[in-house]
Amino acid sequence: MLHVKEPVEWPIRKSLLVDPSQRVRMIFEYPVFVGRNTEEVLRVAKAPQLRDGTGAATPADWEEGDMAIIPDDHPESAVLRDFGAASTTLTPDLRVVSQNT
Repeated sequence: MLHVKEPVEWPIRKSLLVDPSQRVRMIFEYPVFVGRNTEEVLRVAKAPQLRDGTGAATPADWEEGDMAIIPDDHPESAVLRDFGAASTTLTPDLRVVSQNT
């Protein structure tokens, strides 16, 4: 891909994560002088899977097995079912759960 504000010699490299229903879930865009990291792409690919399966979100630098963020409207019974553990309220606006993976 070419970016309109970059020289033609500097193509933009893109990686897309597409789910089984053909929906684009993530787009990575790198200039030619920045290397891509396969481990990072694999790490990030797990976040939408966690979201789809549990409704949970992932914080910055999340790795599989780390704490997940639980939405306010997610009932505790669903947290127990999905994670096998109760959630913990860290602040009035932040509830997390440890993953049992």
